[in-house]
Amino acid sequence: MTLLSLDRPFGQLVPVAMDTSNVIDLGHETLPEWYITFKEMKNSGEFTFCLSDLTVGELLKAINNKKHNWFSFTMSLERLYPLLDDVLPILPGGVDMEKLCGMDIPRETSEFSLDVIINRSQLLWKKMYEGGRKSDIYHVERIESLKCDFDKLKTRYQKTFISPENTAQELGLDLNNLSKDKAAQREFAEAFRGKFKKYKARDFTVDQVLDLYIQLRIQLFIEFTRNGGYNPMKKKDNHSFDLLLFEVLPLPAIILIDENMYNKVQQTNSYQRKWVFTASKLAATFQLGDLESLELRFQ
Repeated sequence: MTLLSLDRPFGQLVPVAMDTSNVIDLGHETLPEWYITFKEMKNSGEFTFCLSDLTVGELLKAINNKKHNWFSFTMSLERLYPLLDDVLPILPGGVDMEKLCGMDIPRETSEFSLDVIINRSQLLWKKMYEGGRKSDIYHVERIESLKCDFDKLKTRYQKTFISPENTAQELGLDLNNLSKDKAAQREFAEAFRGKFKKYKARDFTVDQVLDLYIQLRIQLFIEFTRNGGYNPMKKKDNHSFDLLLFEVLPLPAIILIDENMYNKVQQTNSYQRKWVFTASKLAATFQLGDLESLELRFQ
């Protein structure tokens, strides 16, 4: 069993946070090519795999919207089972993730219990796994019982861009012109990053351990102002949900994302962009032996 501590939550194991698209791919009749390699990675004793709480939320959303049927869902869970971490199969989010990573950002609640987080993670996975093998009526009941958790996630991802917008407004910047004004962009980026610099994450500042996350929020916020503002509830604009996956960077962790977000990550100059892969790229990198040179160290 993995030994957890506040200094290194997964011991010597490297956690890999999986994307929703990975789980959905596992529900297809034909196994994705990367699956066998991921099992090799898990069996090597060097890596472990997790779902983020937002991935659970997106799966529930896909099922509610009839985009993911129960047969596929069940197959996904059966194939996930041998990959997922024994202790933390589902990662916490929000304040719990901040506390797990040693951040001192002041919040309304300062209570933190590692045992509670572990129990909650295992209970949520148990609900999903057992629910995926019951009758259709039971499935509906499971979805309803988890719906409140999904609603909390939805609220959280709707708020993802409030802070950048507030920063721009505090500076008196013209949002309609931000995408064209390079000087204003630099001012905005510096001010927004400054909000993270004043907090600690163990031996580093929060802006260091969340460097890629911050760069993406800046990049995407400017992009969205160019497109007339960002509405996280638009069907095609789900970047805020994707962004929340990067909250796990301070663990530290490898992150799996889809090709579209991967390309956006590679447009940044963050040192953490090397921690991000698509599933097929991670499998290929492991097979080539190149993961041995990957350093999950903060800068």
